[in-house]
Amino acid sequence: MKKVAIEASALAGQAQGGISLYTRQLIQNLCLNREEFRYSLSGKIFTQKRIYSELKMSKSKFHPWIFDIILNPSFDLIHFPDARYPAAGKKPFVITIHDLALFKNDLMKIHGYSSPGFKSKIEKRLKKALSNAAGVICISRNTLNDLREFYPGNLPPHKVIYLGCDHLPPSHPGIEDEILEKFKLDREKFIFFSGLISWRKNIPALIKAFAALNANREFSLVLSGGPGPGFEEIIDLPGKLRIKNKVIFTGFVSEPELSALYNTATGFAFPTFYEGFGLPILEAFSFGLPVLISNTGSAPEIAGGHALLVDPRNQDSLQQGLSELIKGRRNPDRANYAGKFTWKKCAEETKAFYSEILSK
Repeated sequence: MKKVAIEASALAGQAQGGISLYTRQLIQNLCLNREEFRYSLSGKIFTQKRIYSELKMSKSKFHPWIFDIILNPSFDLIHFPDARYPAAGKKPFVITIHDLALFKNDLMKIHGYSSPGFKSKIEKRLKKALSNAAGVICISRNTLNDLREFYPGNLPPHKVIYLGCDHLPPSHPGIEDEILEKFKLDREKFIFFSGLISWRKNIPALIKAFAALNANREFSLVLSGGPGPGFEEIIDLPGKLRIKNKVIFTGFVSEPELSALYNTATGFAFPTFYEGFGLPILEAFSFGLPVLISNTGSAPEIAGGHALLVDPRNQDSLQQGLSELIKGRRNPDRANYAGKFTWKKCAEETKAFYSEILSK
């Protein structure tokens, strides 16, 4: 039986982050069937006992330092699910690339998007990893296309493997009532956003477009997620636009609460500048919600023709899109589409890629 080590430091982060969610769901679903591979984990999670029980793995399967797996001759393959790419290793390794937003020149011009120093550091690390990797997983075709543009040389063996979106629990009426009361919301009278509250997610433009809607007296805008770059300025913006009581910042919410918000919203607005995948799009679809997305990055690919598209840099386009969004209705076709994206399928395709790499 082949032994695979997975660098799982992302699990030490907040559970709603896209990469930590991917890492957790991938490991849980890989471990459902251990007939072909035996799995061990490494990273800054060794002292967090909750993770052992959540993943149903014994402490002996955890290695606290990355060098414990890189230099360990007993492993046949190592998987790095996020940006903690190794420069090299004694064993074959696979890396997952979620997006290459840092290397899109138009995005780097956006205020607060990132810094040239951080971009340079990641660029060197990624190019070195690509020159030594045994395989590369991209989470969308768009990300693979961006990778080819970023790294015009010969790529290692690569595969596009979509994420799943079947991790949220069904919405519970009791929790719906609690969340609506907590934030003083009316059922299906608010536009919802879930994600990092930052410049990168185009939140200021979303708030401004909402402020310009005639319907903002009837509807609210609910922004769910943790603070990112620019949060201090963003949270002050509704007051400056005189709609402070109509824009609600929930902070992080639990998965049951997130399901309740999806299930009671009017529509979901996700006009971000760039996505490597765009998991919240599918989460919203899974509840049948009408969804507004940007016409850039991976969002159109993942939405599969089921969403309203807007230009994230055009305020008129965004405002018109919001006007259309609140006229929309829930549609089970969206939920059926989202149901095709499962974490079991993601894990099975990843396992098949492991086998392909090890057979070379």
